[in-house]
Amino acid sequence: MFGLIMVSVDGSDFSERAIDYAVALAERANAEVHLTLVHEPMPTWAADPSAGPIEDQARQGEQAYLDSLIAKTGEQTSVTVTGDIIGAPGASAFEEHAVKRGFSDQLLNRPVAAALAQHAEERRADIVVMSTHGRGAIRRLWLGSVAEQLVWQVHIPVLLVKPEQEDGQLWSRKFNHVLLPLDTSAKSEAVIDTAIDLGKLFGTRFTILQVQGEPFAYGGIPPQLSAEAVATLVDDQVASIRTYLDGIVARFTDAGLEAEALTVASESPTGGILQVAEDRDVDLIALSTHGGGVKSLLMGSVTARVVQRAEVPILVVTPPRG
Repeated sequence: MFGLIMVSVDGSDFSERAIDYAVALAERANAEVHLTLVHEPMPTWAADPSAGPIEDQARQGEQAYLDSLIAKTGEQTSVTVTGDIIGAPGASAFEEHAVKRGFSDQLLNRPVAAALAQHAEERRADIVVMSTHGRGAIRRLWLGSVAEQLVWQVHIPVLLVKPEQEDGQLWSRKFNHVLLPLDTSAKSEAVIDTAIDLGKLFGTRFTILQVQGEPFAYGGIPPQLSAEAVATLVDDQVASIRTYLDGIVARFTDAGLEAEALTVASESPTGGILQVAEDRDVDLIALSTHGGGVKSLLMGSVTARVVQRAEVPILVVTPPRG
């Protein structure tokens, strides 16, 4: 369950939108909201020479901003609101963190995400809530952003908040309908326990999705098989998937939640997920990565593409390797 909800802020209005989601979750879970700001060195050109040392100016400004944000948030909710300013770890500290957590050394040049990951571990955060980049051309910059980097560095849930809708209205802070795509692998199921915990707080109904491609898509239909044999294999595959999904649905219903299974045919898993999310008017997409770190990301994972293109918030869980 959720006891400590960590929110990453960076001084921008957009990063602060994540606070509303964190508060909505905290109020239902009776949890603490913990605001986290990563200190980065102030550039020389931005400093006022008459105001003292550059780093002192930066830290004073950051502390004033964080104190103000804590006070403002505390006035709007009854839950406890705390905050910390943290520094990015040095190379040796980050390398130790990366090795301990099984991450690639390719992450060593990502200090902001590393700082957030380490702080989440130290504070024993149960979930991290943060904003992604905005709409349009800039949205492509999500790949390589702090949000993306953090997802692949922590093994706790990360709730990614999306931009406003085109009409200027904010997305609902209530997760009434959640889409949960699975590929029948154990790693894709890593998000289920968190989704159930979230669902209990919001009275959520779930659509458990499996996107099916063409049968024998990678090797073609074996020439020795008759049409009848192929039809039998396809029927067996469909029945197997249905049995699998029914078992997953049972986990949700046993927890007192409404859930239904859905299979759709699509050449693209990403396209299938996004189309169902739009057609079913979901409030959230919950899914797992496959724990492959930066290498998998650069190769292009379904999770990365869904996060980049989805118009609703995304709950992501990266399972431990192994």
